Amino acid sequence: MKKVFVVVFFISNVMFTQTTENPLDYFPHSVGDYWEYSVPGGTHHYQIYKDSIDNNGNKYLFYKWWSHDVEPIVFKNPRWMIDTNYNVYLYHPIWLTTIFYKLDAKTGDEWWYNKLENKKATITETYNFSVLGHETTLKRIEYYQLTDTVDTTINENSYYLGETIIAKDLGMIYDENGGGAQPDFLTACIIGGDTLGIITDIVDKPVVFPENIILKQNYPNPFNPSTVIEFELKEADNIKLEIFDVLGKKIVTLFDDYKSKGKHKVQFKAHSNDYSLSSGIYLYVLKTSNKVALKKMILTK
Repeated sequence: MKKVFVVVFFISNVMFTQTTENPLDYFPHSVGDYWEYSVPGGTHHYQIYKDSIDNNGNKYLFYKWWSHDVEPIVFKNPRWMIDTNYNVYLYHPIWLTTIFYKLDAKTGDEWWYNKLENKKATITETYNFSVLGHETTLKRIEYYQLTDTVDTTINENSYYLGETIIAKDLGMIYDENGGGAQPDFLTACIIGGDTLGIITDIVDKPVVFPENIILKQNYPNPFNPSTVIEFELKEADNIKLEIFDVLGKKIVTLFDDYKSKGKHKVQFKAHSNDYSLSSGIYLYVLKTSNKVALKKMILTK
């Protein structure tokens, strides 16, 4: 079996060298493109409803999402940003540190998935396969946590985080987070107006815009040595409240748990056993299941 695989893989590589491949084909990005995934207990649905391009040629993709038991939600912030070097970033309004996909990467290539957290990704194999009746090429991407801060490449000591498979013309077809949960599988899609698989839900459903959090300015501000951060949840949700410096380095996670509906206050101190901050500007970021809000605060001494 291994000999057959090697021969097929070699032929595939020869075929690739004879044709010009557009890396963007592995990440469909047109308004109206739609994906339906089988997940534990039901289905998840994603559709691009808007895009935009900045002055540097970076493209931002805005999605609406719904599931078998949740009404459609339109996200006002982009989900992905594609730069001119075929890097696909998980969007963040202040800094871009997470490169989920490097679309022009070949088998064996590595890149920093999140350099601040010492995480890397690699293409472990590229092969031809039929997905939803469509003959295509797949790239398997594995994600790793480098266990030693001096490591620059994935090695036998690196910790496996999960894997994703992307397909030419289709995008992500498989996602597994490495935490023991069942993976997500692509079961249907509409790409460039062409439908593959059986769509089980209506694509053009009414949507709701999430306005589920209110993040207030910390007080006092400027502050020394402590301040209070207040936020309000319109509905109960899993939330995370984090502090960052202006370069995007995380200082501390103040809260990462389920919070009930209503108003909440969290005290932040500029000094602890783990850190001692100097005067300057810092960011506090509140994340819920479908929104990110942030504000600046000033520490003075």
